[in-house]
This record gives sequence, structure tokens and C-alpha cells, in this order.
Amino acid sequence: MPRRVDHKTGYLAARFDANGKKARYELDEFPDLAGMIREEEREQDRELRNWIRENLKQDYAEMLITIHLEGMTVTEYAIRIGEKRTAVSNRLQRAEKIFREIFSKTCHLTLSRGYIRED
Repeated sequence: MPRRVDHKTGYLAARFDANGKKARYELDEFPDLAGMIREEEREQDRELRNWIRENLKQDYAEMLITIHLEGMTVTEYAIRIGEKRTAVSNRLQRAEKIFREIFSKTCHLTLSRGYIRED
């Protein structure tokens, strides 16, 4: 059985020629939107990072981006900048509070336990 483009086995649509013989397998029944979706996600990520940098102080912005968007832990970030973990954790909580305040004033969406919901 031929493999799909995403390298998983599956059933492809067989195309037959005029004599009824199997001529080829086709995969383009549906448009491939993966590239377009990834590009849209990258653009949204860039916009969010720019919004954070424009609305918060530089050290708060970089901390939020590094910890929440890039996935670094508070301990790793504290080691990276050479400060104690508790100091970084407290500063992160202040940055998150400021972010929530600014976000609620400038956006029509609301945050609920970290999740965005439309009211």
C-alpha cells in the first residue's frame, strides 16, 4: 500500500484509466493547508510577542516571552540571568498581573485561568 505524504499508511484514492486498470494513486483530493496554518500561527506568535514588548517593560516582556511562550522554567530562567529563583518567581507574578490588567483594558477577550474566552 502506498504511503501518504505525512508518512502514515492509509487508503488513497485509486484512479483508473480508460481500460479499467489502476493507473495511479492520487492524494490531492483536499488542499494541503498545513503550510498556510503554520504560517498563520507564526504570524500570530510574532504579533503576540510584539504586543507584549510594546506594552510591558523590557525585562517583564522578555521574562513572559521566555517562560510562557518559549517554555523555559522559572529555575532555568533564573540561572540564565544569574538571579535567585524566588526573586524571578516574584517578578514573574508581577509581570503576569500587569499583563492581565493591560490585556483586559485593550482586548475584547477575557482571560479565565489562563484560557482566552470570548464573552
